Amino acid sequence: MLSGVIPPSLMWCTELKTPNFATNKLEGKIPESYKNLRSLSHLSLVDNCFTNLSSALRVLQYLPKLTSLVLTKNLRGGETLPMDGINGFKSIQVLVLANCALSGMIPPWLQSLESLRVLDLSWNKLNGKIPLWLGNMNSLFYVDLSNNSFSGELPESFTQIKSLISSNISSEPASIEDFPLLFKKNSADKGLQYKHVSSFPPSLILSNNLLFGPVLRGLGHLVIFMYWT
Repeated sequence: MLSGVIPPSLMWCTELKTPNFATNKLEGKIPESYKNLRSLSHLSLVDNCFTNLSSALRVLQYLPKLTSLVLTKNLRGGETLPMDGINGFKSIQVLVLANCALSGMIPPWLQSLESLRVLDLSWNKLNGKIPLWLGNMNSLFYVDLSNNSFSGELPESFTQIKSLISSNISSEPASIEDFPLLFKKNSADKGLQYKHVSSFPPSLILSNNLLFGPVLRGLGHLVIFMYWT
């Protein structure tokens, strides 16, 4: 098991593609120098003790090939999800910030992530209304906002997300055997593990929030697993 901080010298590993630092005792901030890891495509920092999410996102947003970022079970002291200062992540397909004790609202910079397909913000302390534009992100087909404090009605735009209407999820290259996408919902869960993005079931997971209002009629057209309690 690794402990301490990630060594700054890792920045010299310019061909590094899929580091998996999950389930260790790493701590501190992501070094500014890591924005030079131009070949990085997948990064898992699940179940560590990293701090300063805003700083981490501002560093990692500049990695041009980064498609998967999984930060589940970090930031246990609680932080606010940054609302601005993020304008990168042009290639990101999987963004998981689950179980990080995050507060605040869904940030507007997410709507610029045109390649985003999987978004998991579950098991945090997020609040406010679910924004209308989230339902206009047509690449999204797996959305987990469960176990937060979102309120209000679900925007009708969610009934028009193309990737949730069609069951034809485009495939991508072969799975990466040493880089499972692991989602730990809480300390008692074994989690969900997939080897590539297209193996995720199309899902809209909204359980354990403060949502109200009628179930939207258009939801019947979606090819999804939906959880709303």
